[in-house]
Amino acid sequence: MALKYLYVPSGVQATKAYGVLPNSADADFSSFSRNSAGSRVDKNGFINTGLGLGSEEVVNGGFDSSASWSISNSSGASTQITGGYLRIQTDGAYTDVGQTNVMQSGKQYTLSYTVTESNEGSLVMVMNDAGSISVDLPTSVGSQTFDFTSQRSTLAFKRGGGALDIKIDNVSVREITEVNTDVPRLDYTDGGCPSLLLEEQATNSIEYSENIASSSWSVTGCTRTVNTVISPDGNLTMDDLNENTSSGAHSINQGNKTIVADSVNCYSIFIKRKEVSADRFLRLDVQDSTFTNGGRALFNIQTGQVQLSPISVGAGSNLNSGSEYYGNGIYRIWISLKVDGTSTQIRPYIYLQSSGSGYSASYTGDGFSGVSLWGGQLEQNSEPSSYIPNLSTGLSTRAADVGNSTGDISSVINSQEGTLFFEGSFLSLVGRFSLNSSATTWSDRITILVISDNQVKVAYKAGGVGADATFTVPNIKTNGKLAIRWIGTTIIGYYNGTEVFNKTNNGVFSAGILDRISMAAANGTGNKFAGKVKQLRVYDEYLSDEEMVKLTTL
Repeated sequence: MALKYLYVPSGVQATKAYGVLPNSADADFSSFSRNSAGSRVDKNGFINTGLGLGSEEVVNGGFDSSASWSISNSSGASTQITGGYLRIQTDGAYTDVGQTNVMQSGKQYTLSYTVTESNEGSLVMVMNDAGSISVDLPTSVGSQTFDFTSQRSTLAFKRGGGALDIKIDNVSVREITEVNTDVPRLDYTDGGCPSLLLEEQATNSIEYSENIASSSWSVTGCTRTVNTVISPDGNLTMDDLNENTSSGAHSINQGNKTIVADSVNCYSIFIKRKEVSADRFLRLDVQDSTFTNGGRALFNIQTGQVQLSPISVGAGSNLNSGSEYYGNGIYRIWISLKVDGTSTQIRPYIYLQSSGSGYSASYTGDGFSGVSLWGGQLEQNSEPSSYIPNLSTGLSTRAADVGNSTGDISSVINSQEGTLFFEGSFLSLVGRFSLNSSATTWSDRITILVISDNQVKVAYKAGGVGADATFTVPNIKTNGKLAIRWIGTTIIGYYNGTEVFNKTNNGVFSAGILDRISMAAANGTGNKFAGKVKQLRVYDEYLSDEEMVKLTTL
């Protein structure tokens, strides 16, 4: 058998995913687009969010002198810049230490600094020029980071309340930028060789998804400790949710979120067991704004697995849940559901539970047990899509991946006899991909599409005459191998080592008519493919039964 076309995820650049065979630009999927950053799991197992950092905006962040910094409201305080650090020491005065012209309003930034000594008190960053909005900053000894959207140009640290005595060094502010816009994503989530990841547009409505200490999050019966654990992206940004000693619920939430009525939504978050904690369970609870309809699922924090399958509340339906391991003891857990047919507001909650035998969130806490959290995400979807960072208030959207088509590969395709092979999975019931003709489009094509979560359809049309075949698979979102061979009026398909259809079609392909592979419908523009591609092959021969079994066996 002669392999004539091969695509495996390997080289990428902006707007292009490189083919392997033939060794020409026509083998590439060009004009690739995604009008935003997009995350992926890299070969080291970390989530690469597609975000980067701009140049340094702070002058003299090492406090070599007091130059570029100003200190105000320091009456009765001992705040000073000396010896290569900033010391804010005050008990009563709301001392303000700032630097002007650091940021631009409306842009996202990351603040980093080192706390060398911290004795007591609350440190905040002033967020607006009126001084009416501020956010708490981490004060524990060590390197700290905080992501935010600026509402002013001045960077200002301030005492938040009570006595404050802290030493700070290495202050840095850098703009957060999208660095992989229009770049195809090679994703290693499944381990081994990468997949080309293409997804539909999705929006995360969980604000400050990587910072549970933000005021967007509200806690009951809990305290929060920030930046305690290495997060899935490899940075020290995972936070601890700690139960206090009260008797009752121990929970965290963000209040009501707007959704489309009668839609299925998915709530997900990354969790890790705390090093010092009694055995605890975590409950994801999603209901409408009146707590009448919705559903819940319980997870074992120790194992990261589903403890109790999801149950409905009121009119809640379409419930599903799951977990996925991301290494280093971190799991991404999720629940999806339709709360009812009319609600446009839902409220996702996270509860700690001391028991895994039922849904009871009331107990007396021990003051230290809990869970590490990172990367909350609420989206309109039946399962979680790739992580979408939301580092501010409002919404964060990942644009759709558009894979487009190869160039003209008619010179390596034997239209009258051949075999098409696909390994990968589908993430949407809408998308499809095709081996087809740029000249006759719909009249000459082999199109692969899905019609349900466990049914695949092959639409075959030659010379305007068609023969469709439908077969069952375990799950379209699970990696599978499909080979389709044709000769004359015969078309036969194998999936995961088994013949799944054998059709006769009265039409035949004319010589040289098949000339491209489209990650879309046969016209190259509609029904864009969403899924994972591990490899695509085209052979110029009608492979034997033995060769088809060998090619498609997992």
